[in-house]
Amino acid sequence: MNIYIYDPETANHLFITEILVFELKKQNSNYNVQIIKSIQQENTNIQHTIYKNIYIIFLNLYFLHSTNNQVKDDFKKLCNEKYKILYITEPVQFEVEKKLYINAINQLKPNKILTYSKGNYNKLNTYHKLIKFYPTNTSYLNFSSIYLNNLKERNIDEIIFLCKLNEHRKQVINKFIHSNIKIIEDCWTKKEWENILNNHLFYLNIHRRKDCPCLETMRIYPILYNGGVIISSIVNQEEMKELEKYNIYFCKEDEMENRLLELKQYINYENILIRTNLFRNQKNEDMKLIYDYLLLL
Repeated sequence: MNIYIYDPETANHLFITEILVFELKKQNSNYNVQIIKSIQQENTNIQHTIYKNIYIIFLNLYFLHSTNNQVKDDFKKLCNEKYKILYITEPVQFEVEKKLYINAINQLKPNKILTYSKGNYNKLNTYHKLIKFYPTNTSYLNFSSIYLNNLKERNIDEIIFLCKLNEHRKQVINKFIHSNIKIIEDCWTKKEWENILNNHLFYLNIHRRKDCPCLETMRIYPILYNGGVIISSIVNQEEMKELEKYNIYFCKEDEMENRLLELKQYINYENILIRTNLFRNQKNEDMKLIYDYLLLL
């Protein structure tokens, strides 16, 4: 079985695509699992009559309206493939986006549709319901040694925000008067993350768009897994409820600095350790969804 994880253009999804490679190969050493940036002829014709080709597609559908003809050509080829899972990587918030996504889904006809946050639920009237997918019970995410002394030795003066800045985020950050916010815009490799996570305790999570209901799972989950404490914009109620026992604190964006200062004033390292281990050991059967699908093919 050939499993191609199609992830063109960006590096934002590196950890989850590498988790898929790691876990799928661990599940079955006979799986040929590759991350690909384009659909070349050698991808689409590898012993098609002998092996099934399955595509897991990480694609910002806005790219279909860009000047990148490679992505457009790839999408046409993917539409002709039989087995494919679409992963929606962006918030579906506005009517124009809903129309764009529904149109693309109707062309692609994926067998399953996954997404990164429950904030996207009930946004698309398609033949498949969206399913939140991000495996956390995987040793791949172990970027940091988690013990009490390691947490106590971390920098609490610099607050890390791993993001691409835009006007909305700048407006929120400008309200922080008594805090040292360190913006890191380009940080994609595991080694870069290991260096940050082992040396810093506090992190910010601010939506790219105001009032977005989506949880930035691809940034938040690796931080929670590795002992970070996050102050975050409010997201949908269901995911805030699910995460309330871990090291993430949701609040209005104009209240974020006050919440941060409170947490810094009364740091309970033992509690941070307990909450980190709870997150690491939570029951998560997301990979089973992929395994079960592959068994049906």
